[in-house]
Amino acid sequence: MINNHKFIIMKLHLTAVFIFISFSLLGQGTAKLWTSNPQPRVNERITVSMYSHSNLINDLLQKELNKSEITIYDSTGTNYRNYVSFQQPGNYEIGPFSYNLNSKKYTTDALNVEVIPALPSGKGIILRKAEINNTIFLYIEYYEETKESDKKPDAKKSKGWDSLVKLSDEYEDTFFSAVTKRLGTLKNQEGKESHTKRIVYKLKKQHPEQDKITIDRGALENVPEGIEVKPLTIQL
Repeated sequence: MINNHKFIIMKLHLTAVFIFISFSLLGQGTAKLWTSNPQPRVNERITVSMYSHSNLINDLLQKELNKSEITIYDSTGTNYRNYVSFQQPGNYEIGPFSYNLNSKKYTTDALNVEVIPALPSGKGIILRKAEINNTIFLYIEYYEETKESDKKPDAKKSKGWDSLVKLSDEYEDTFFSAVTKRLGTLKNQEGKESHTKRIVYKLKKQHPEQDKITIDRGALENVPEGIEVKPLTIQL
């Protein structure tokens, strides 16, 4: 009889604990951070935002991300997206952040950003791979150091998307899908401006018959004459 009483008391205790935890969880929520570019170059601006409660991202970054090597730009007029840049290469973690809204506590996940060195001087094409959350991305970057003649209005006509260095239709259709494009200028390692054209692809299919993909000059379109392309091999 005593054992039965002990069992009933223990059962009531466990039930009370379960109810307490359940109500505690009801008062908590999660939010997911995202970025426009998880592998930027030094001093390149990237977008950081949240999938929910995005209007709070500016205050969270300003309050929680107080680091000398990270620059946060005013988000006014950017649909609650903040621009962030990094002064040194390395791996950075943004978040997790916590905030209260309508008597409920929310916690974001952590956003990992790998910052790579600035572009080299001169001009060229760089192929690079990034693996983010078990997804493989291919970056194709064309860069050309800005000359005084490039700053004239007529020179900008040849700097558009028509001459974007990209994968051939065969390679894209078979292995990748385009994710983002970027056209603009970046500071190179000597502090000079370089015109940049970048396209990012995501590996969309696994091919059991292949263990690797090699991207070389023959896999690309719109490669300018005289530009060397160092092949990139992606292990599947």
